[in-house]
Amino acid sequence: MIDCPAGCDYAVAIEARVDTQQSDGWYVLPRTLAGWWAAALCAAFFMSVAVTVSSDVELSAGRFNFVGAFNFLLAIAGGALALYAILRCGERSLIVLVPVLPALAAAGFELAELLVPPY
Repeated sequence: MIDCPAGCDYAVAIEARVDTQQSDGWYVLPRTLAGWWAAALCAAFFMSVAVTVSSDVELSAGRFNFVGAFNFLLAIAGGALALYAILRCGERSLIVLVPVLPALAAAGFELAELLVPPY
């Protein structure tokens, strides 16, 4: 059993225990709570994109595409949380590196949209 101070969440105790372990290698599964959340947001992003691509229903209302904005926010949030887990929490898992790629792609598309207007 994990020693958990009064008022401490079980997940926080697991995260604190994992953070104190020193390791030089890379893992496959995340070891921190932030790493798990980044992986979950990345999985939600990929599932949302798959549903968006496979559906033949018009998903935009007028000129603003709400589903595209939702996918964009999922990608950016997953990537930001993955970078937080890697840089601040010391996460060393391969799955947490995956959310960085869609976030970089989304940020690149947004930067291109700002630099070169579509008209």
